[in-house]
Amino acid sequence: MTAIFDQQEDIYRRAMAKWGTVSQMLKAIEEMSELTAALMHWLGDRAGNEDVCEEIADVLITARQLRLIFGEAVTDRIIEEKLNRLDHLIREREDEAMKK
Repeated sequence: MTAIFDQQEDIYRRAMAKWGTVSQMLKAIEEMSELTAALMHWLGDRAGNEDVCEEIADVLITARQLRLIFGEAVTDRIIEEKLNRLDHLIREREDEAMKK
């Protein structure tokens, strides 16, 4: 792991130690809701890219804390499985498009 990721993980762990895991879970829910709202505003042309990016950053920060809470190895394995499944689906669709 690089130094920046070590530093980020340290901050995540300190936040969880300071406010508790339940509080950080609730914060993650709040941030996901704010991202949903920002995306809806963007789709309605009432928010810009920066607004959405700010909420994405908040969601990623809290999601990384959730990864630590619920299990890094399990989460990473599931991410890899889902990405492989997505890659397979994309390749299938590309193959279908080439056959037409």
